[in-house]
Amino acid sequence: MSTIRRKRATAFWSAFSVLLALLLSACGKADFTFPTYSYVNPLGTSFQNADPAVTLDGILDDAIWKDKRLLELAMKTDPGVTVNMTSYYGTDGLYLAFDVRDPSVYSVKGRDITSNSGIELYISSMEGASDISGHGYEVDLSANGETAVKRYERGSYRSWPVQLHTAVKTDGEMNTPNCKGYVIEAFMPYSMFGGEKAASVYATPLLVRRQRRKTPVVQLRDGGPQRLLDAGVHLVDF
Repeated sequence: MSTIRRKRATAFWSAFSVLLALLLSACGKADFTFPTYSYVNPLGTSFQNADPAVTLDGILDDAIWKDKRLLELAMKTDPGVTVNMTSYYGTDGLYLAFDVRDPSVYSVKGRDITSNSGIELYISSMEGASDISGHGYEVDLSANGETAVKRYERGSYRSWPVQLHTAVKTDGEMNTPNCKGYVIEAFMPYSMFGGEKAASVYATPLLVRRQRRKTPVVQLRDGGPQRLLDAGVHLVDF
């Protein structure tokens, strides 16, 4: 071995020995604790909407919801599964409410949001446009509170960095037969629709259902999420 290589090897092992000694010394201290992890995700902070007419809490007891017209949908194969949707053009954004009656509400956080029970909403202002490019959105609202937004760009829906705010309240414990449905209140900023207050917004709500097999794993009998596909396109002016 050359003199240079011998010196490099000696320097490496010397540094390694010092590092190992420091690690062993730290491990030998009984009172050693890791510092508290204190990072707060800014997207997870509480949201206070500006319109006093609505309280986002998953309970449709605000006066503005009382006399609203409802878009009422029901599954043809199971009339007991229903979705009532309504809306409110607030001072700071568009508010939507969904009252879902469904005896099969299953959701697992961390799984793809479109595979959990919830609402899959297609919504667009279409104002001054001949197609939905840059105007159409796929908004996924899970019964577990998770959300995701995609905007139609260049021929497909792509993830879009807009912050939604929702509140969800289930009727019974999720992932059990005791859950009979859920309510979702959602806030969408008017910036999604091209202005401070959109003149007209169109929407198609789909109900994503999950059903459980006899196994403990939450799955669908047909291998994919079931959707209420006959909702049609509706002007959001309920």
